[in-house]
Amino acid sequence: MEPTYHTGALILFRTEKSTPRIGQVILFHPPRGASEKEYNPMCGLAPHPPPHGGGAACSAPVATPATEKFVKRIVAGPGDVISIREGHVTLNGRREPDSYIKPCSNSAECDFPTPIKIPPEHWFVMNDNRGEANDSRSWGPIPTSWIIGHLN
Repeated sequence: MEPTYHTGALILFRTEKSTPRIGQVILFHPPRGASEKEYNPMCGLAPHPPPHGGGAACSAPVATPATEKFVKRIVAGPGDVISIREGHVTLNGRREPDSYIKPCSNSAECDFPTPIKIPPEHWFVMNDNRGEANDSRSWGPIPTSWIIGHLN
């Protein structure tokens, strides 16, 4: 989540249930295999993301959560349509403001120009360090029930 939070930072999350929203930083259980940087086989991304400038981010949810906990930012919610260019999210046809992100290099993790639609009760999460591929781009959106806490 750099540059917003640095490795080793102490972050306190609110755990009361609330409706997630775009822009929130959340604590959640990722899909099984996410900590090993495995890709969702339903998306056809294994073992590497698509080449620079092509393809779609993963839109197929994984059924089984991991026991680990991850911290990411929600960039899209149920019913939203997104695409990603140079690490910047276009949400429902409009580029999202993202002054908090670490710029993306010309790499496969930064370009998913084909639009995808987020399924009901699911959330698409990304690192603020957009050059890192270990987020929903690789393993798909997460269900609301896997969210443990939020910051704001």
